[in-house]
Amino acid sequence: MSIGTKLITVSTAVIVLVMGIGGAIALSVRERAIVKLMGAEAVRHAQTIKKSLRHHMLANKPEDAQWIVETIGRQKDIDEIRLFNKTGKVMLSSKRENIGTKVDARSEGCTRCHKPGLQSPPDLPPVEASGMIAGEGGKQLIAVMDTIENEPACHACHPARKKILGNLQVLFSFDRASRQLAAGRRELLFSMLLLIALIAAAQAVFTYAQVILPIKRLTRDTERIAAGELPLEVTTTQSDELGDLARRFSLMAKSLREARERDRDFAEELSRKVTLATADLDAANKRLIEADRARSRFVREVSHQLRSQLASVKNCLAVVREGHAATPEKRDDMIARAERKARLLGELVRDLLDLAHIEEGPAARHQEAVRLDAVVERSVESLRWKAEEKGVRLETRLDPGLPAVEADPRELGIMLDNLVDNAIKYSRQDGVVSVRASEERGSLVLSVQDDGIGVPGEDKDRIFEEFYRTSSASAHEKEGTGLGLCIVKRLAEAYGASVEVRSEPDKGSVFTVRFPAKNRPPPSV
Repeated sequence: MSIGTKLITVSTAVIVLVMGIGGAIALSVRERAIVKLMGAEAVRHAQTIKKSLRHHMLANKPEDAQWIVETIGRQKDIDEIRLFNKTGKVMLSSKRENIGTKVDARSEGCTRCHKPGLQSPPDLPPVEASGMIAGEGGKQLIAVMDTIENEPACHACHPARKKILGNLQVLFSFDRASRQLAAGRRELLFSMLLLIALIAAAQAVFTYAQVILPIKRLTRDTERIAAGELPLEVTTTQSDELGDLARRFSLMAKSLREARERDRDFAEELSRKVTLATADLDAANKRLIEADRARSRFVREVSHQLRSQLASVKNCLAVVREGHAATPEKRDDMIARAERKARLLGELVRDLLDLAHIEEGPAARHQEAVRLDAVVERSVESLRWKAEEKGVRLETRLDPGLPAVEADPRELGIMLDNLVDNAIKYSRQDGVVSVRASEERGSLVLSVQDDGIGVPGEDKDRIFEEFYRTSSASAHEKEGTGLGLCIVKRLAEAYGASVEVRSEPDKGSVFTVRFPAKNRPPPSV
């Protein structure tokens, strides 16, 4: 917990304590005032009731007096009106069921006036004879006691015991006052909370301005010092402990600046050593690149040697075919098989050379503006004999006015030859291979479609791997290198193009290469 939070918490707690004590005192004073006010109002009601009853009691009309008691007793806030004699017997009551009962002399309403050992109560004014008592079920009541006396003119004839006609007790409900007190408590609580919130907010603002903000400034400046921003004077305008701390940090900044000067020579020496090490790493990296190029050249050389040996094999087989074998059928079969193997090995060598060429990177490319339609025409014409041999019809669909693409024409030819050759190889007899070049949303699109065996869904992600062939492809065409689509993928990535395949088993495939607009050559001036 931060120091600002602690200060705000403690000060708020003190404010809450003081306000709570003050609020409790204020609430107690208010409650006593309300009780006193209710008592005075109850006495006024009792005096009015007394005057109404006295006239009918002097006229000896108890029924009329009872009617008055019941009528007034139904008024709001009046719990009960009753009149009893000196023996405590109830003569009149707003609750008829209480007529004839005796008042318990030990009840709170009696002991307020009848002190222990006194036969008769002292003469108290009605206000002093009123107060709070507990009714049935713990209900709070305001009780007012008063006597109804005979006329003074009657005292000469009637004995003294007839001087008092009865004792009047009026019980008022305290419910309305209780509700007022509850409302007052809520108002006081709300006011206290609002006042506490305002004081706490003011305290928070003061603490933030005088404590938290200077500490934050000091923290920010020390972080700048730690980050190496030297020389730096810690900004402060205070003359208290925080200001003294800031000035001490300024002295620390000066010491750090001197230490940095001492370390500068060491850093320069270290930088020189790092530069030398980096140069060594660059040299090693160049050697690795040269080694990689040497590996590619080695592959090409090996492939060339293989081709030479395969040519020798083909010549030997030709000699055998001319008559130097056991039987004609056997010779023909062996020669045809050897020629197929030799052709396959030649294709493999060709593909390996293409891969080696691709791995050499941009340095081996001779890019120029190449028209896709021309590349398509050359590729289709070069493979037309293979399509006719298999009974497959080649079609081209070239959009007019296609822009050129910036690429190596030989690599584009390799890419398209592999796609068209694959389409012919895996098409059915009398099938159709369609080659299309178009422009879609600023991109040049090259697509090759066939109606052959298709590619199973689980193999679509693997057909571009090296030497991978699907089971359906192996069953349809037993001979193949498994490098054609790998070469297509590598060349497309080299030019920032994408390769997509849409295929369904036994319905054919569509391979699409999309060249981005950046591969277009700049317009000629």
